[in-house]
This record gives sequence, C-alpha cells and structure tokens, in this order.
Amino acid sequence: MRIEPYEDSQLDTIKSLSLRAWSPVFDSIQKAMDIEVYHSFYPDGWRVSQLNAVESVCTMADIKVWVAIDSNSTVGFVAVKLHSESSMGEIYMIAVDPD
Repeated sequence: MRIEPYEDSQLDTIKSLSLRAWSPVFDSIQKAMDIEVYHSFYPDGWRVSQLNAVESVCTMADIKVWVAIDSNSTVGFVAVKLHSESSMGEIYMIAVDPD
C-alpha cells in the first residue's frame, strides 16, 4: 500500500469512495433522527451534501489530502487541517473503501 498526496485527477474516485464509505453512517443517522429534522439537514439528500463536502475539502488551500493506493486502486483518503496558531492538526475528513 502507498500513501500519496492527492491529485486533482483523483477527485471523482475519492467522491465515489466517500459515498460507499459513508452510506451506512447516513442510513443509521436517518433511522435515528426525526425524518423532518433529517430532511432539514439534507434537503437534497445526504449524497449531494457529501459530494459537495468532499470536493470542497479537496480544493481548500489550508487542507492537505492524502490517498491510500493498493494494487493501483484508491482505497482511502484523509484530509488534514493544520492549525499553525496552536501547532495542532485536525483530521477533517476520512474514508476507507468498505470493500
């Protein structure tokens, strides 16, 4: 397995991986929440929100993204935000292919 810096050409792969990885989480959240509250958070559906969030994270200047590659397939990614004022790092987004 290799860990490499994100490249723009990987965006669609990362977005697809993110939907597969987060689908069980959002299914669980939907079952646990009042449906009207859920729809107020995700009026266009969670997938639209997730795709927008991933694209945003991958293009933010203050966030670094790395991808995990195994057998030439993208199997995960992590986005990290470094806070220079506190010398702390934050895992901003992470996903691993469920397969």
